[in-house]
This record gives sequence, C-alpha cells and structure tokens, in this order.
Amino acid sequence: MAVLRRWWVCDSSLEAPSCVISSRRNPSSAYRGVVELTATRHRSEGPAFFWSSDKAVEWLIGAQYAREQNSTPLLFLLHETCCTRRNHGGDVHVFRIPFSLVALSDVKNLCICTPLRRPINFQVLKRSCRGAPPPRIAAFRPRVFVYPQSLLVESGTITAWDLPNHRQYQGTETVHVSPVTFPCVATPPYRASLCSSETALGAVTGYNFSLQQDTRYDFVIVGGGTAGNVLANRLTENPKYKVLLLEAGGSQEGVIASTIPFLAGTLAPNTPYDWNYTTTPQAGLGGRSIPYPRGRMLGGSSSINYLMYTRGAAEDYDKFAKITGDQGWSWKQLQPYFQKNEKWTVPADKHNTTGQFDPQYHSFNGMTAVTLSGSPTGIDGRIIKATTQLGPQYKFNLDMNSGNMLGIGWIQITVDGAKRSSSATSYLAPPFLKRPNLHVLLNAQVSRLIQTGKDKGKGLPAFRAVEFRTSPQGPLLTVTATKEVILSAGAVGTPHILLNSGIGNQNSLKAVGVQSLVNLPDVGENMRDHSFIGNPWLVNSTDTFEPFLRDPAVQQKQLAQWAQNGTGPLVNTICSHLGFFRLPKNSPVLANGGDPTPGPNTPHYEFLVSNGLPLPGAPPTGNFIGVGSVVLSTTSRGSVKLRSNNPFDAPLIDPALLKSDFDKVTMREAVKTAIGFLKAPAWSDYVIEQIGPFAGVKTDAQIDAYVAANAGTIFHPAGTAAMSPRASSKGVTDPDLKLKKAAGVRVVDASVFPFVPSAHLQAPVYVFAERAADLIKASYS
Repeated sequence: MAVLRRWWVCDSSLEAPSCVISSRRNPSSAYRGVVELTATRHRSEGPAFFWSSDKAVEWLIGAQYAREQNSTPLLFLLHETCCTRRNHGGDVHVFRIPFSLVALSDVKNLCICTPLRRPINFQVLKRSCRGAPPPRIAAFRPRVFVYPQSLLVESGTITAWDLPNHRQYQGTETVHVSPVTFPCVATPPYRASLCSSETALGAVTGYNFSLQQDTRYDFVIVGGGTAGNVLANRLTENPKYKVLLLEAGGSQEGVIASTIPFLAGTLAPNTPYDWNYTTTPQAGLGGRSIPYPRGRMLGGSSSINYLMYTRGAAEDYDKFAKITGDQGWSWKQLQPYFQKNEKWTVPADKHNTTGQFDPQYHSFNGMTAVTLSGSPTGIDGRIIKATTQLGPQYKFNLDMNSGNMLGIGWIQITVDGAKRSSSATSYLAPPFLKRPNLHVLLNAQVSRLIQTGKDKGKGLPAFRAVEFRTSPQGPLLTVTATKEVILSAGAVGTPHILLNSGIGNQNSLKAVGVQSLVNLPDVGENMRDHSFIGNPWLVNSTDTFEPFLRDPAVQQKQLAQWAQNGTGPLVNTICSHLGFFRLPKNSPVLANGGDPTPGPNTPHYEFLVSNGLPLPGAPPTGNFIGVGSVVLSTTSRGSVKLRSNNPFDAPLIDPALLKSDFDKVTMREAVKTAIGFLKAPAWSDYVIEQIGPFAGVKTDAQIDAYVAANAGTIFHPAGTAAMSPRASSKGVTDPDLKLKKAAGVRVVDASVFPFVPSAHLQAPVYVFAERAADLIKASYS
C-alpha cells in the first residue's frame, strides 16, 4: 500500500468509499496516539479533501511529503473539526487538505471551496457545525511554523499545538500550525472554480530550519521573492556559505491560481497571497486611493504577477551604468546574466514559432522558463495584420527583448509547459532546497534590522541582526549574519524595514517616534511606478475570455483541459501582444520639459492587447477587447514612509501616479494610440464601440477626465533605495548595492533602480540579482 502525495476524498458523493484508508500504530513510538495513515487511491481524479469516520482527536500524523521520492516525513497534529456529516453511522470530518494534513480545533462556520462533482450546500453545512473544545495536549518543543492560509474561516480559530521532538523525526521537516483566521469573501464564478481544485498555501513552513538550533548564518536574506530566491540559490552553490532565507508569506506549492497562468488575476488584491496594501490618496487619480498588490508568498511578485518577461531597452541599462559609474550595469555587460536567468522553452501547444521571436537574443540553458503564448486567440491574426496597415508607429517588432523595444510584437511570458515559472519554482526547485547549507523559513515577517556594533574597518554602524516573528501574536526572534544581511523585500518592503531600523531621514523618523541611527534621507524617496488604464471596446465575436469568466461549464472544461494535458486558453496570460511607442518628436511636452528617456530607442509608453476583459468591474454581458495603456518613462516621484513606530503597521505608500504634467500628457497620447490601433481595416468588422466610462471619449479633455477617474497602476514600483555613485551623498546604495553609511547590509531588488526602466520588472530584477550574487561572492572570495 503506497503512501500518497496528498490525501483524497474516498468518494465525491460521500457514499461508498472508492479508496482504502487504514491506520496502524507506530511500534517504535513512545507517544500515545501516534498513528501513520496510508492510502491507496483507486480513482484517476480526486478532490483535495480527506474524510474519516474515526473520532480520534489526538493523532500525530506521519505523512510522506513527496516532492521527491526520498522526501522526509512531515508531522501534523489533527483535531476533530466542528463541521461533520453522517456516513454509514460515523461522523465524516470535512476539512481542507493541502499536500498533507493540518491541525484544526473549534472551527466554526468553515467555508469550503469544494471540488466535489456536486456542490456542498454551505448553509446546511454551517448549521450542522457543533463546536467542541480541544483536549488538553502535552506541550512539546516547537520546531517550525505554518499558516494554513487557504482555510477560509468566518469565525473561530485554528489552534496551535506543539510537536514532539520524536527521535524518529529528528532532523526532518516538521510543522507547527499557528493560530490564524481568514474571512470568507464573495468570489466571482471563475474564482470559485479555481478554489475547487486548489490546495493550501503554507502547507510547507520551511526547509532545514530549527528556531532553537539555527541562529547564526553567513548570509540572511530578507524576502523570498524574485531577487531573494536567486541569491539563495547562487550563494549556496558554495557549500561553505550557510544561508537563511526569510519569507513573510507561505509556500507557493499547491496554490493553483499561482500555477495556472491565466488565473494570475485572482491572486490579488485582498487575498492571503498579497500584502493587501492601499495607496495614499493620489492627486493624479482624482484623489482616489487604490489597492497596491505586492506578492506575499514564496516567489514574491514573480508568483502573483501577470508573467510578462520584458527586459527593457538597452539604453535603460546604459543609463544605469552612467548614473552609478559602474559599467557592470550596462546592457552589454549584463548579457551573461540574462543568459544565466532565461531558459527559453517551447510553448504549451508546441506551435511553429518562426516569425514570433528571434532566437539569437535568448538563452536555452538558464533557470526561469520563458516562452510565447501557448494557445491561439481569436485576435492574433488581426493584430499582426493591423501592423501592416498602419504607419511606422505601429510597426511589427520581431523580438521586444532585443534591446530595441519599439513596435508591436508577441508577448514573452514566464511559463514552463502549462505552469508558471517563478523564482520559487526555478531557483528554489526541490534539488536546491535539499542543499544542507540553505535554510528557508516561511511566514517570517521581518520587523527591523538591529545594530550589532561598528565595523572594524571604517567604523560604520553595522546591522547584521534581523528581528522577525512567525505569527501575528508570536514573540520577536533574532538571527544574525556573520557576513551580510541582504534586503530583498521589494520596493515597498525594503525601505519600510530600513526606516523601522532607524535608517532614513532623521527628521521623519523622529516625527513618528523611531530613533535615528543612520541619517540617510533618500530611503523611501524617489519612488517611481508605471501608471495604467484599461480601455475596453465591445466586439462582434464570442471568441473572447468572457465565456470562461461567466460560465461554470466553460470554466470546468478549460480547467480540466489544463489539468489533463496542459493545453488550452489557461496556459496564456491575459494578453498575447504588447506594443511600445514614443511620443512624437514635435510633442510640446518634450520641447518644454526635455525627454526623460535615455535614448531614441526607449519607449515613453506601452499598450497591452487582451482578448477580453479579465479584470474586476467588467460588464456582465457582451464580449470585449481591451487595449490597456501604460506610462513607462514616468517623471512623477512618490515615496514610502512610516505610518507609525509599530513595524507591523502597513507603510504609507504614495506612488504619485500621474502627478507630473509629463505623465498626464503621455497617458493621453497612449490612449490615443490605442484608439488609433483599432481603427485599422483589420478591425472594421470586429470592433463595435468604446464602452463603459470609455464610451464616447475622444477629445483631450475627455481623455484626461476619463484617465483621472479610472486609471491605476500596473504595479512596477522602483527606486526607493536607489543606487548612486560611491562618493555621492545622494541615493541609498552604492553601485555594488551596499547600503551607504552602514556596514553589513546590501539591497538587491527593484528599490535600487535609479529610475524605473521601460519594462515589466521581473526580468530586470532577475538580472540584477544574478549580478549581485557574483558581486557578493567576489567580496568574500
């Protein structure tokens, strides 16, 4: 009888079982109630639930966590849930199962997304709940922590219990379930379908880590996101370096919305996978505050973004080199790092890609999978045809990652087969996590860096200790780096941690009651972001995304197609083509204020063409095309500031979207370019009219009013810990990414960009992290 990777419902009708569940006492165990469960699965499909008629409430479960054939057991403490149904005279305990079991007690009104062939009646289920207090359990030493974040609990608690330090499991991965609740929220139909096959975030809490045993490392990396995971991988290539990676969120494993490319839009905002930030009121948006998603799971924003892989213009990187005085940041000298990062793969449908990209600009041996859309859409041919019918502004670009981005081309996305390729799936793949010198702790939110004395060389204050906690009410814990702490918490998280550490503008810190330790005024300043607006048209077609977004039958069909053979529309992101454009040379805004781009081949703005409107607020009927507009060469500058002296309070985030006149004019031109594109003859029998708030928008004044009322961001913050020349008093980091005026700290994420490049930021962040790893290694070689 084989031990399964997951635990399954024996039968989706809750009638006669279709799998065998058995238990046996572990003869070597000295602990009462220790049970091992094994199961043989007889169905080819099975939802991620487990049921048992046994009423035991004091089990330790030894489950095979089968990421690898030889993976070690995980321990979980199981308590009886309050929600039960009768089955053959026994109580059926219904609860959510991730890759293994989790601990539940006294859970009321459990909201279950069910993959059963027929839905559970939630109201009946809720009325049947009967709570029971948990039994007294002897306390044992805890090892690691987890939040079972896919459990949606309207009220009640998920209770923490310590795990035994059983000799059989010493040195293995163990889990301690911590108290946490999440609200049940109304979800659109496609998100409910998604829930039906999703397993729990946070099933894994860490790798190789023990809070009692491991407190000193060579390097402590704060943030298991796009950059942090690159560093964790590259630094532990040297077995002499012991590295701890701290991630505030849970594991991406089993989060099906992060795995299926098209479902990226369900991951934020207002989910456990997002920091759920909100901006300050934005003057350029008519005084509106808007959600500001940032990834909060292993992989960071590379696990929740829309998967677009654009490097940016070569001139952007050459300007980085010029600003910092370090030619290592130039386009040419970064090419080896683009090669190390990228692994070009065939698209999911294995179609002929000739004429859709240029192989000479790509690597086939890197880490992060990059490919083209793997399922055709009904507008692909029209887009390409339109590039031949309009002027040179709309020309076709064979490969936007060549360094010259101008024109319209096929999108390149981080997809491996049919699944998202993130920094977690690539740089922290199972073989890398098995390195004994790499320790990973999830659900570990860092509050601040702690000064550990002064550097012996220059006498600078050193900050080699990291303070964090592993649960909202948990104690503050500290780990120390003997060499460096590396901040990779992102353009919001990194300045927030620095400011809470007393590193920033001394007057601003004093105003919120934080002691100033290093006066570094530019921390949190210089924030840049790309503003965005989605422009919708009604179309004469039903071959769009809308049937999937609205029809449960279509959803189930496409989810099944993806699950069974890795094909179909869900292997794509929300758009298939991007376009990059410059303002007219005679534009008054260029004449009056100068050109903020670094050269004639760098775009001022972008559009994204989408075969439908897979975004919140889409009309309930009709079929659509969206051509979203993005300002790339922004001149608006915002900030990240402290809200209070509580390090766990969300920061004040002001991206200053569309604040400058240049940005407003550029967005106006971007909307006009989108309108002009759909006037090509290729669209004459397809596009019907502009709709919603966009209906009838034509004049400059109408466009400006429409933008102010409806625009937002495409979530590309940068610049809040910007690089500057080593001798400069401006900026936050030196060209080697070391923190100015301090020792023992380096910053590696988008916050170090002196300006936001003309790219979706994951590719630039990957390449910066790859070079940063070499810079760090060279410092200690």
